[in-house]
Amino acid sequence: MSWKHEWDSDLDNENRIVAKLHEMWNCESAKMQGFSYADFILTRGERDGLAQGVAFCEIRCRTTPKDKFPTIFITLNKYKNMLMMTEFTGLKSLFVVQWSDQCGYLELTKDNEGTTFPKRRNPKGDDHHDEPCVLLSVANFTKLWDGQA
Repeated sequence: MSWKHEWDSDLDNENRIVAKLHEMWNCESAKMQGFSYADFILTRGERDGLAQGVAFCEIRCRTTPKDKFPTIFITLNKYKNMLMMTEFTGLKSLFVVQWSDQCGYLELTKDNEGTTFPKRRNPKGDDHHDEPCVLLSVANFTKLWDGQA
C-alpha cells in the first residue's frame, strides 16, 4: 500500500521482489498509488494499446525466517478489499511475502486461520492505528525462491 508513511526501504524491497516476479511469471507491473489495497497490478500483454491486468499483488517483507510463526497477518480491510477486487474484476489477488530465508505467495481466498487484533510495535504514523487482521497459514504459501530477491 502506498501512502505517506511508506519507507524508501520498503519501496526498494518491493521493487526488487516485483522485478524477480516479472522474470518468473513473464509479466510487467504498475505500482498502485494512494491508499490502494494492493501494492501492484501485474500485467501481461495489451488490448487496444492498454496493459491487461492479470493479478493484484500485495508484497510484505519480514526479517524472520518463514517457519518462525505458523501464521502471518494481513489487515482485515486490505484482505476484504482485495477479495472484492477479485470478485469484480476476475483478477487473482496474490499476497507475496519475502521472509529472511525464502519468498512465497498465497492466492487470497475466503479461507483463513481466523481474525486477530494485533498491537503493532512500530506503527508508521498517527494515522496507522491497530485494526483487526486476518491470519493466514504460512504452510499454505507456495515457495517462489530461497533466500532474498
